[in-house]
Amino acid sequence: MGAYYTQEDITEYISKSTIIPFLFDAARTRCKVAFENPNGPTVWDLLRADPDRYIYSPVRHGTERPLPPEIAAGLLDTQNPDLIERRKPWNKPAAPEHALATETWREVVARRQHHWRVWSAMAGREAAPNWIATPPNKEELAGFTHASPVTHHSSPRIQDINALVTLNLDLRQFAQDVIETSEGPDLLMAFWQAIASITVLDPTGGSGAFIFAALNVLEPLYEACLDRMEAFLAEWGGHGKKLHPNYHKKFTDVLERVAQHPNRRYFILKSIIVNNLYAVDIMEEAVEICKVRLFLALAAQVDPDPTKDNLGIEPLPDIDFNIRCGNTLVGYATAEEVRHSMKAEKTSGADQMRLGVAGERDAYAEFEDEMLKVDAAFRSFRKQQTELGGAVTADDKHELQKRLAALEGKLNSYLARDYRIKTPDKDAYAQWLRTHQPFHWLIEFYGIIANGGFDIVIGNPPYVEITKVSNQYRLRNFVTEPCGNLYAPCTERSFTILHQRSHFGFIVQQPITSTIRMAPARQLILQRSSSAWSATFDDRPSKLFDGMHHARLAIILAECSGDASAQPHLSVTPYNKWFKDERTTLFQRLHYIPVSRDVMPGLYPKISTETELGVLRKLAVQTGKLGKWLSTAGNRHKLFYKITGVGSWFTITPRPPRFLRDGQESSSTRESEMLFGSAGARDRAFCILNSSLFYWFYQVRTNCRDFNPSDFKTFPVPRSMDAEDMSGLAKTLWHSLESSAGTVAASHSLTGDIQYEQFRPRVAKPIIDQVDTALARHYGFAPEELDFILNYDSKYRVGRETENDEE
Repeated sequence: MGAYYTQEDITEYISKSTIIPFLFDAARTRCKVAFENPNGPTVWDLLRADPDRYIYSPVRHGTERPLPPEIAAGLLDTQNPDLIERRKPWNKPAAPEHALATETWREVVARRQHHWRVWSAMAGREAAPNWIATPPNKEELAGFTHASPVTHHSSPRIQDINALVTLNLDLRQFAQDVIETSEGPDLLMAFWQAIASITVLDPTGGSGAFIFAALNVLEPLYEACLDRMEAFLAEWGGHGKKLHPNYHKKFTDVLERVAQHPNRRYFILKSIIVNNLYAVDIMEEAVEICKVRLFLALAAQVDPDPTKDNLGIEPLPDIDFNIRCGNTLVGYATAEEVRHSMKAEKTSGADQMRLGVAGERDAYAEFEDEMLKVDAAFRSFRKQQTELGGAVTADDKHELQKRLAALEGKLNSYLARDYRIKTPDKDAYAQWLRTHQPFHWLIEFYGIIANGGFDIVIGNPPYVEITKVSNQYRLRNFVTEPCGNLYAPCTERSFTILHQRSHFGFIVQQPITSTIRMAPARQLILQRSSSAWSATFDDRPSKLFDGMHHARLAIILAECSGDASAQPHLSVTPYNKWFKDERTTLFQRLHYIPVSRDVMPGLYPKISTETELGVLRKLAVQTGKLGKWLSTAGNRHKLFYKITGVGSWFTITPRPPRFLRDGQESSSTRESEMLFGSAGARDRAFCILNSSLFYWFYQVRTNCRDFNPSDFKTFPVPRSMDAEDMSGLAKTLWHSLESSAGTVAASHSLTGDIQYEQFRPRVAKPIIDQVDTALARHYGFAPEELDFILNYDSKYRVGRETENDEE
């Protein structure tokens, strides 16, 4: 269903950030003492012993070097008004020994600050403030991490795997180390049981990008468990049968199953493919490609032996029941949905009198008996391929498919009635089946759904307006249908088929974080989650998906919760932007900040620092709004703005940009206007709407493309601004903007040849800085807060040729 093959850095990030946290929580329930032991060692001690081992190298790059004195000076006396002047060198390109590709000194300092914050959280002790400028050597750090027990002055120690997601630590390395250094067999067995039984689903699987990413995350963990089992057995020798009889037998049984296969890697891949991975897609071609790719990955592990029957290659597993074709959004997902439909079915005459409520229950009980039989046959089918090492016959598979088809036919008849399709009308019924392709999760994956649901749902659902598929199929009973795009119901369906304490990870369009239309999806995620993470990505100057227009995207991660009344923890990133040179380290450099729900109620803001939270709080206490200066009467005092395609700058002007169509004066449909009651109100609004403060606020809380009246009407302004005379600044700013104007020619299929005036607000940045400095006095911004506003996104707004005013 996805239109774009998702790149490996995206699939890897989402897969590890959902699979590994689930495995840790599952292992924790089986071996609690390894995670919660106040008087002894725990797995979290690894973090404290060597924090930098789990901090990605791009984050650590150059942090061992002292900052140049002129850069370090900007870290001193941050309340002094001369701070902004001292930090001017921060906007210059940084030296290679300190910097990643394209980094400025400002970014280097921010990354170093982040590094030491993360390091402190892992070490359980506060890093010294001066370490940002002049870090200690390795010997000093080692002594610091192994110092006396944590005091009440120290940072709280990490004791939860979700903290590693928030801090964006190397989850894969940590999981590997925990397994490889497990001192007791109980912790190892806890991880093995979690890894061997985890269920990972991509509900819009396409050709398998996320399925393969999950396989790549699980494979080394399988390998680590098997290595550790061998090490334990070698250590115990024959004594293990007496000292650890249960574990000795369990580990021996596992390794004996491995030996029945051509090699260890074949066993691992086969186990993952058969036991752990599931996918559904509406396109049969995509489903077949996914299965073929999995088969090829498995077959590549075997060297053919021409002296043996079938070249010595054991039969490949049948995964037709893992990778399925159907419509994720049409069909019954839960037993409750089936019961409701059966209850709604009209019975007639004596049957209605005889059955009553008990009859309705009996009808579902009879249906459930059939599902249990099918599930038992399926589990036997799978066990034959894995633990028993035998090949399933065509008759076995045919019998299973026959039973499944019977259940499917019954549910299809119920669902068709819900869609007001009469099953006796064979043509209408057949047409409905072709267009809707019902997929009944309850019977297709009965064992999983009956046990609560999948452990992991990950994927890249389609970004398609629901209206575009309404002539093919209709949705029913989705609270997210008003969102208008298929990725919202796909999100809802995912939470329906996940169990409590499971994990979710989707990459979707960025408006899910902020727009009014997407509010039902945001609310659903938070209502069903104990923790959620929102990472957002611009499409300028580079984008995550090449070839995709308006590829502003968001990665949403969540840990599901069964407690709807619990307040979920929400963590967010800034609005990530990057040049192509920076893509290789993009996901390793992600950093989240926890935000309370009252920061921007109903939204997932795009912020990254305590400084931004401070600015938001100072805006939140303002009782006035910019909309109070607007007027519906008269037309003397106007400002003009584009309603879409904001780009890196707003262009708000006192007159409309000149626009010619086929050489004749005309007007653009992308332009709109706002009216003010006085010239003073217009000038104040003109300055504010062109300020970096307003641009930042807009980026934090909107879809960053469309400019709606609500975006400027609701902007908080202090009451003291009512008396502020900004006419001089407004005049200077307008003169600078008008002097920057040029003419751009274009040709469009709908409008023909056009010419339009384009302003370049970048050249007016010094004037805009004066505006922001004037505004800071009214909002009470500290020097560090004003410095942040003046330099917000400066690398991408003024550092390179990134301006794209027209889209």
